[in-house]
Amino acid sequence: MVLIAGFKVVKGLLLLLVGLGFLRLVHAETATLFSKLLEALHLNAESHILHALVLQVDALRPESILTLGAMSMLYAGLLLTEGLGLWCGLPDQTIEASYLAEGQLKTPWTTR
Repeated sequence: MVLIAGFKVVKGLLLLLVGLGFLRLVHAETATLFSKLLEALHLNAESHILHALVLQVDALRPESILTLGAMSMLYAGLLLTEGLGLWCGLPDQTIEASYLAEGQLKTPWTTR
């Protein structure tokens, strides 16, 4: 159980970092940053596929990047809740978090 909890906590922390990275990119020149990343990885930005990818990254609107960041941070919160519930040995909260993560919200009148 601790191994699964640790895995969920690590996934949640990594996804939280990804979400924070998206939030930092909201008002940045994403195409320029992506081109610099391609240069740092020694990839040919003039290839057809990578050039098309740079154009797609350039077409991203700040609202889309903000949405990606917010959704990844929300899911990271769910993973951290579930992982910490497993780690602390709280089975009721873990079950609730897994139902929430699967989209099966429990209402007060549902039975187990």
